[in-house]
Formats: sequence, C-alpha cells, structure tokens
Amino acid sequence: MRKVSRFGIALAMVIASVALAACGGSSGSSSGDSSSEAPSTGSEGAALPSSISSGLKVGMDISYPPMEFYENGEELTGIDPAVAEAIAEKLGVPLEVQNIAFESLIPSLESNRISMIVSGMKDTPERQQKLNMIDYFQTTLALIVKKGNPDGITDLQTLCGHTSGQVSGTITVALVEEASKECKSGSIEVETFASNSAVNLAILAGRVDANLEDAVSLQYVAETAEGGNAYETIVQPDLGTEYFGIATVKAEPEVTDAIAKAYKELLEDGTLAKIYKKWGYSESLPSSFLENEGTE
Repeated sequence: MRKVSRFGIALAMVIASVALAACGGSSGSSSGDSSSEAPSTGSEGAALPSSISSGLKVGMDISYPPMEFYENGEELTGIDPAVAEAIAEKLGVPLEVQNIAFESLIPSLESNRISMIVSGMKDTPERQQKLNMIDYFQTTLALIVKKGNPDGITDLQTLCGHTSGQVSGTITVALVEEASKECKSGSIEVETFASNSAVNLAILAGRVDANLEDAVSLQYVAETAEGGNAYETIVQPDLGTEYFGIATVKAEPEVTDAIAKAYKELLEDGTLAKIYKKWGYSESLPSSFLENEGTE
C-alpha cells in the first residue's frame, strides 16, 4: 500500500475523546463564518455557502486504516483524508480535519462543529433520516480473529458463546446483538470500545474473541500487523455489501449541494479514480454518482 502524500493544505488536528458529550460546546470549534472576508467560490466561480466559504471542517475517527490513520504515529494518511482534501481543493478552500470519536461524529455535524463527515460511515436508512449521504466507497463485512483462529469462528453463529468487540456507535453493534438472539448455545457477549484499533488490541490480549467490521479495514490490519502474523479475517458475503457515505446535514442543503457538485466533478475528471487506484481499491469506487443508496 502506498501512502497519501503529505497534504499541501494545513490540516488542523483536534483530538476529541470518546466521552465527548457536547460536541459544539467549545468556542472556536464550530464551523462559523467571517463576514469581513469575501466569500470563496467553487470550481466554476459560484459563491460558496458562508459556513464553508473560509474553510471546510471535516470530522474523522482517525483509527481506521486504510480509510484514515496516522502513519508513524504523526502523519495523517488514508483514503478518506485524500478524498476530503480533493473536495476542499475543488471548492477552493482550506481543509481542517478534526479527530472525533466515531459516536460523536454525527452530534458534531448537527451542532455545526464540522460541515462534513468522511470517516468510513455506513449509509443506512436510519442515518438518512437526518443526514444526506454521498455514497463514495463500497465494501462488505468481515470478522477478524487471532491468527490461526483458535476458536474456530467462521460466521456470526459460530460466534455464539464468545465475546465480540465492537466500536461504540457503529451499526455492527446492532448486527451482532441481533445475531445473538438466534444463538442456540450461549449468547454473544458484546463489549464496546472507542476505536477499532482498541478492539483489535483486545483480541490479541484475549479480552475479546472477534470483531465484526468492514472488510476493507480488517483485511488491511490483518495484512500489516506484525508482518501479517497477528490476525486473520473471514469475509461475510451473506451479510451483503454496503456503502460508506460522505455525510452532511439536511438542514443545510446549500452545503450539501456544494459538496455534491465538487464530488461529481472529482468523479468525472478521474481524481477519485487515481486516489482509489493508489490504495489498491479501484473496485470500491462507485462508477456513477450515488446518494442515499444504503439499505438495511
């Protein structure tokens, strides 16, 4: 895998804890606007909404390789930062990335702390009730376990009687809990964590037995951690495919429209195809513009 080059635009990294309760509470963290500055314009010269005219604030949970992570512990890299950077450049504004725990991303968006989420967030009907989702990445689900699969876990039914580690606030928590209701020999105990990296470390420590998440991330971890000798994955095709969505709030349709327009242009001019090819995920880029295509 090749890393995304260091960004040419400034990325302001704001670390948020998983316990963040009032995401828009601190001054200076909301998207805001400066009436003293001339509004920025997009790629064709149209004035941008005031809330993003001075910069695009994007929320990510930076613990999810290869979608977003810190390389060497300090440099932000991954598919999502590259996509966000491309959108900001197309809009002609600076990019600010805020590192926010996954369960606090939507509250941060709704409180105007950020203007967009690009963080491997699944497009679901439930989220569509409040958010607009531009579907930008297609994947499926997988289980990750210790190398050698000592518990013989192959699917959700063989996870019965074991403990699954899941990231708090993700759709997979509900999937595992629902599967547990069908268990005939011992339920699935679910333990939640702040990040996927924390879940995966818990697997190595023997605290949990497996993690159900998106195959794109789990396969990357299995291939790279300890030279590929720490984990193995079991893809779950029966659980179907899913889309990650770039999320904006429906309450600000002008922001959604500006971001959607920029995304369409990046799709048409081949910029997104180059990003996905660089990371080896060309097949995961939808060939046409899709919105709110996620299903249960």
